[in-house]
Amino acid sequence: MDRPAIIDAIKASPLSLGFRAEIVDALAQIARTMEYESDQLVVQAGDDCDGLYIVVSGQANVENTFAGSKKVVAALKAGDFFGEVGLLGGGKRGSSVVAASGLSCLMFPVQPIRELAATYPELRDRLENTGNKRTTTNLQLHLGELPDEE
Repeated sequence: MDRPAIIDAIKASPLSLGFRAEIVDALAQIARTMEYESDQLVVQAGDDCDGLYIVVSGQANVENTFAGSKKVVAALKAGDFFGEVGLLGGGKRGSSVVAASGLSCLMFPVQPIRELAATYPELRDRLENTGNKRTTTNLQLHLGELPDEE
């Protein structure tokens, strides 16, 4: 992808909603284009976080294991982003993401995106707020799978 296409993909994501051009440009400078085939693992739960991702095209499924069985907990499409939980929460992936079709993503490597989050409070706040919401949702899903106590 060329730089204007990368900037357009960042602007199309809720990640950058309301961000100044300076922040979008800083994100574009560290972005890497990643391509995946259908059913290919993008990130594995429990692995070290390698960065933040924005889906540019295609679809992916977010999977978690509850009570010993794998469940799709979210479907991702163009513009959606993922990886903020592992990025901010100790560096481990909380969920797996698997390409549901041919998938193109922008990946923002862990150290540079953490540096940008430290520089730009808007970015840090967006990542923290989204990560907190997703962690709460995952916990609720997990608790809902536990057997009732008698």
